[in-house]
Amino acid sequence: MFKGRDLLAYLSIIYKGEWGEMMKAVKNRQKFDISTAEAKMATVKRRFLTLIDPEYPENFKGLNNPPFVLWYEGNLELIKNYPKSVTIVGSRECSEYGKKTTKRFASELAEQGVTIVSGLAKGIDAIALKEGIRYNRAIAVLGNGIDVTYPMENKALQEQIGKDGLILSEYPDGVTPMAHHFPERNRLLATLSRFTLLTEGHSRSGSLITANLALKAGNDVGAIPYHIDEDSACNFLIQQGAYCILEPRDVIESLRYPSYQEAKSADGQEEED
Repeated sequence: MFKGRDLLAYLSIIYKGEWGEMMKAVKNRQKFDISTAEAKMATVKRRFLTLIDPEYPENFKGLNNPPFVLWYEGNLELIKNYPKSVTIVGSRECSEYGKKTTKRFASELAEQGVTIVSGLAKGIDAIALKEGIRYNRAIAVLGNGIDVTYPMENKALQEQIGKDGLILSEYPDGVTPMAHHFPERNRLLATLSRFTLLTEGHSRSGSLITANLALKAGNDVGAIPYHIDEDSACNFLIQQGAYCILEPRDVIESLRYPSYQEAKSADGQEEED
């Protein structure tokens, strides 16, 4: 029997994971040839999670455009660690300071049971995930199909995360990375974790998109300060009210308290009571 979750996965495949196109099909109640859809789904080996599955992350449901399908490889249990997950983002072309700082923070956080989430880009993303996967606590969110390696220099890292961590993508196999995929991916990075940490970036960094999305989702954002005489997205965020993070324990301490969204929900519950 062709189930609703199979239909969503089929939509993802034929529309290459493009949320807008999938939404149009759902709204218009687009009809499909069931036998064709069943035959196609019979060939799918990649595991997936859909919006209607009980395991689907609750925090994604609050998005304006929650992914209909999450294709994955690895340990799906890691997505349940939202209260102790930290998204680490930053520059692709990072300095030695950024490399050293990111490595230290990701390593110490993962060692203390925190899941490290990032986007598998070169630079800060890859450094953070390399440390997280040492403790089997790494989630990589891609802007392409899981069978596609981008960038190629992270091929071994991607394979290791698929084996010992978790890889997520709303794009089915065969979909290559496109420029608009990465801002879309950033909303998942921002929502998957309780805390987003920017370790290095310039004022035009795409990491600021992730930080802003995290704030909109009601999650906490922190940044590691940089030289005051250089262009820094980290310093900008701190000026705007983000947590000034000096030590890994600062992040751990923040995770012990309710996020803005959690505190707001708790206040609302108290008022109802």
